[in-house]
Amino acid sequence: MLISLAISAALLTAVALAMDASFTAYASAAESTSAQSSTRLVVHRIQAMIRGGVAQGPLTPDDHLAWKNTIRLKSGGTLALPEPDFSNNPVTSDYLLLDDRDGRLIALDFDPITATVFLSTPEPDGRYERRPLLQGVTACTFSLFRRRDRQSDYQNVLERGGIDLTVQPGADSTLGTEAGQSPPIRLIASTSPRRLR
Repeated sequence: MLISLAISAALLTAVALAMDASFTAYASAAESTSAQSSTRLVVHRIQAMIRGGVAQGPLTPDDHLAWKNTIRLKSGGTLALPEPDFSNNPVTSDYLLLDDRDGRLIALDFDPITATVFLSTPEPDGRYERRPLLQGVTACTFSLFRRRDRQSDYQNVLERGGIDLTVQPGADSTLGTEAGQSPPIRLIASTSPRRLR
């Protein structure tokens, strides 16, 4: 009887460990799938904005200085735009400025403190509404390959724009047994504008 009790205890322990591993794997897969879907959607949206935009920036230090403290937010203050690295081609930046087809300036910026990529769009009163576009972002870099355009008096224009995003899936587990750290998701994408002003 003692032997059968020991066998039963071993089997129950094995079942409990298997169920714990199953819950952890399911939670990790669900978190990764959700984060991957939303990240891909955001990357496709950013690519569409680059393709459809008529002007993109910052391509030169003058672009940065022109917009540095001019985007006024509805919540008060101005949008803080960190200095990009203009020493190389591509220009690498934590933010991206786009003129859309309607002539509106749209700003995308990465805030490492809140781990969020924000989208800032103008409101009718001229101030910008800053909304979170993607959260859980551990790294985000916008790459802007520039070239001199003969049709626009040899000004710098965007030849190719890219984004490099790393997202940590959120811990959406509801049970303590589902706890586990999902691996980060990294997406790299680039596109060329179709229209230039």
